[in-house]
Amino acid sequence: MIEMIDFREFEIIEALAGSGKTQELMFRFLRLMKSGADPKTILATTFSRKAAGEIRDRIIESLAKAVLDTDELDLLIKHVPEIEDGQEGCELLLRELSSSMHRLNIGTIDSFFVKTAQYFSDALEMTPGWSILDEAHEEEVFTTAVVAMTKEHKNTNHFANLLRWSKSGAKVPIGKTLSEMQRQAYTSVRDTDASAWLWGESYPTMSNDDVVSAIHYLSTMSTDKKYQASDLLKAIKKLQCRDWKAFVTSGMASKVLDKTYQYYKQDIDPHIVEALEPLVEHAVGVMANRLIAKNKGTYELMHDLNKCWIEAKHDRGLYSFDDVTYRLSFINVMQNLSELQFRLDNSIDHLLIDEFQDTSLTQWSVLKPIIDEIYQSESDRSLFVVGDVKQSLYGFRGGEPALLRTLHKRLDHAEIRKLDKSWRCSPPVLDAVNTIFENAHDAGLLKDHSEGAAENWQEDFIHHESAKPNRLGYAVIETAGANNEELEEKKSSLALTVEKVVEIVSNIHKNAPKAEIGILVRGNTKQQIQRIVNALRTNKDHPVLAAEFGGNPLTDSPAVTVILSALLMADDPGNTTARFHVCSSPLAAHLEMKWNGSDKEYASACRKIRRRLVSNGYAVVVSEFAEQLIGSVDERERLRLWQLIELAESKSGDVGPSGGLRPSEFVQLVKETQVPDPASSLVQVMTVHKSKGLSFDAVVVCDLDQPIWKAPKLMEVHEDPCEPPVHVGMYASEYLDCAIPEYEQMRGEMQSQQVNDALCLLYVAMTRAKHALHMVIPSRTSKKHLKRLDGLLLQIIGEDQAQEPDTIVWKAKGSKQDWYCELSDSTHAEKPKTVEPFSLLPSSDDEVFQGHGVASSSPSSLEGGGKVKISERFDGKTNTSFSWGTVTHYWFEEIEWLGGVTPSVESLVASAPKEEAVLLGEEKLRAAAKSFVTAIESESIKALLTKPEENVAVFNEQTFALRVEKGTDFASVSMNELTDVRGSIDRLVVYYDEEGNPIRGEVIDWKTDSFDASLREERVEHYAPQLASYRLAASQLLGIDAREISTKLVFVKNHKIVQLDEKTHLTAS
Repeated sequence: MIEMIDFREFEIIEALAGSGKTQELMFRFLRLMKSGADPKTILATTFSRKAAGEIRDRIIESLAKAVLDTDELDLLIKHVPEIEDGQEGCELLLRELSSSMHRLNIGTIDSFFVKTAQYFSDALEMTPGWSILDEAHEEEVFTTAVVAMTKEHKNTNHFANLLRWSKSGAKVPIGKTLSEMQRQAYTSVRDTDASAWLWGESYPTMSNDDVVSAIHYLSTMSTDKKYQASDLLKAIKKLQCRDWKAFVTSGMASKVLDKTYQYYKQDIDPHIVEALEPLVEHAVGVMANRLIAKNKGTYELMHDLNKCWIEAKHDRGLYSFDDVTYRLSFINVMQNLSELQFRLDNSIDHLLIDEFQDTSLTQWSVLKPIIDEIYQSESDRSLFVVGDVKQSLYGFRGGEPALLRTLHKRLDHAEIRKLDKSWRCSPPVLDAVNTIFENAHDAGLLKDHSEGAAENWQEDFIHHESAKPNRLGYAVIETAGANNEELEEKKSSLALTVEKVVEIVSNIHKNAPKAEIGILVRGNTKQQIQRIVNALRTNKDHPVLAAEFGGNPLTDSPAVTVILSALLMADDPGNTTARFHVCSSPLAAHLEMKWNGSDKEYASACRKIRRRLVSNGYAVVVSEFAEQLIGSVDERERLRLWQLIELAESKSGDVGPSGGLRPSEFVQLVKETQVPDPASSLVQVMTVHKSKGLSFDAVVVCDLDQPIWKAPKLMEVHEDPCEPPVHVGMYASEYLDCAIPEYEQMRGEMQSQQVNDALCLLYVAMTRAKHALHMVIPSRTSKKHLKRLDGLLLQIIGEDQAQEPDTIVWKAKGSKQDWYCELSDSTHAEKPKTVEPFSLLPSSDDEVFQGHGVASSSPSSLEGGGKVKISERFDGKTNTSFSWGTVTHYWFEEIEWLGGVTPSVESLVASAPKEEAVLLGEEKLRAAAKSFVTAIESESIKALLTKPEENVAVFNEQTFALRVEKGTDFASVSMNELTDVRGSIDRLVVYYDEEGNPIRGEVIDWKTDSFDASLREERVEHYAPQLASYRLAASQLLGIDAREISTKLVFVKNHKIVQLDEKTHLTAS
């Protein structure tokens, strides 16, 4: 028997944020081990790989510290009293764990389900050799399912009606509609009985003749009440257009519907009420019938999609984590635990579950038989469940906190223990937490939305106390700035909030450069994250190297892009841009290829890469390529190259829809995968949801002007929250509740859930802070508390909605502005290291990358004779003008030849590079798009982009690097020393003879300057040296005389094209 001091076989831990629940799970694991449990019989699950790794690392670390330090040993013994043999026993346990790391079952709940499914693939009827469906292949598999689904529907009209009913619209794009519905309703349709969706009887409505008569009768009504007379005319117009929703949700009709019969504080005339009532009843009936049809149509569509999607996944042997969980729950393989033990080759005697509040009903149906079997067993087995319902953020993924709330009823002999102290937060931060959540029930905004919901949430909240009462801290609610009335251009609320965030973060970073700072936003619909990151990095007073949580794609490394170009070249040998890129790098020598080399050599290099990929995989090939670059790059580039190798290694066993990832697919995967960069890990910007499980020295919560709740896509009602819903329906406004009582019930449950979600969101955001918490709200003039997060906070603390800008509205007790003095690094700021860029030189017979002592230049630096006025360089308009030019160049880059179809402004705006779009703002971005459309529709530029009859090829953004001797002249600029010139040509048009040899070229450079016509000649002279360098580069790239290269400046805004051949003269020394 396992005998332990104060050891409960079945224990439920109800934690609060930062109370050490991960530590408790670690102690539990060690107690089991010291009591003789075989590690392979212990299953510890959590909901993220990071958390699983943290648990494993803490177990090893705690033992290692105890072996080396007697104080650490004494501390460990307090929590693990089974350690009776001191350091020697810890060392033996450490050795045992280290030698059996491969047998430890510590991981995510998804990884356990996947492992189980792999052993039961036959029973689950899953394709042999299956793997997990990732984002790189999901769209392709889904598209295949949609195609199969549309082919199966022989009755096209019926299929069209289903789509139209489901979207309540006339024009419905099939792929997009099904994709949206899949995100909204697919899982609900799959996981519930048909009866939950297929309910509701047809509502009686009038015939068309009766409707016409009723409208005519209403039109004969009259009244001497001004507002009623006006609304009467509006109502008749809506009825004639058959706009039933607009009719019944506004004006006097809405007052008849809610039976108040008053309009503008006056009783509605009885004869008007009498005329309106049948029409209101009919309108409600029509809309109710449409909603019922929409629900049934959604169910039928999703049911058919499920069938086709399952087949598409079977064909490719690819399943999502959700598919795996569903199949395990549906097939009920977990019911036969002896079979489970046999196939897993071990029994699960001890189950430890972390973050139980985020468990979904589907996951619960898989875990329930294991939990029941352990609980009912009479042998030495145990359960340990940890969670915090206040941190339940994943309801939209199916997480059901009621499972944790009611678990003690299922495990009636289990010990419930509350962790009531926070080891993370300082007293001022906890004062803010207690102030908000102990008074939340008084907020009228919450009461009006769902009576009693806030009180229900508070049942799980206890007064928070800090386990570190002497920790310095600071917590405030403060307003952002306001617009300067003297300035004509007004800033948005978001822009003002970003400015305040930059001010706060820069101040903290100045005083504590190594402080970990988290900036939390509600969502990223307005690119809040990118705006904040950019503002911090470009702050003139004190730049802060901030990053989006999770990192950036590895394509932010020039060295990585060289390797990706090599893969693209192998995938498509006709990709001359990739070929040139590789030829301009040290990789060219390794692949035995040159830009001006023979096609035979080039084809051989491409074949070599493809063969190596097939025989050795991406990890080996990428590693070989990285070795060729490693000596020419700095420390950061080496790290990014190593991270690329790791990413390739993780995909080495990937089996995609095409039988394995093609090089182009792998490149796309690299472009889409975020990889953390340690250089920017101290200051991170993220959504509140992604901050779960993290902690920071200081937290800035912004984006609080968002609505407290948003209308969901789906509504449900449960008789038991731990069972599937009894009724499900697509969202509808409350005006239909009178006709469909089920919707009234669903709305009540939805609104209660919305209050719960709002409080959980604020709780998680506030409790990420160790020392300092800044909550930034907009300054407003409104007296009424708005239904937004800032309005809720102000109402709870008893402050008016109207607040002055740049003001501290509320400050926690004991707040110290110099809290950062407690951090060890607060007084000595490190000077940031300069990272030199990775350079690409042209491949030639000379050694590449020797470059020491050789000056470098760019074509743009030659503008204006190589001289630029300081006032121009630091003009406040430079950033916006640069972004305008960048997006315009990007759009031109997408055009090979105009094919008669002009892109729309909307499509251009949607395709604009993210960072530049943020810098420009929506208004200027649309202006740039309109300017671009006007330009390409002009006769001059349209002719330039129309394909000629000759044999030609286009190279957009053609990069180059060339070394020029001292004394070389580019128009009015003379090079004073040996110089490496690097740049890219906006558009290079190459003309070939019948044998495919280049005979002449045309350099086109796009300019987005705005200037008076009288200054055109001056601008031409200004750009001549730059175009001269392009001319030389093109001639060397093509191997033809520079006189065969023409140069053209295109002034996009003026629609003017200037040929510069005479002005771009070249003179070599």
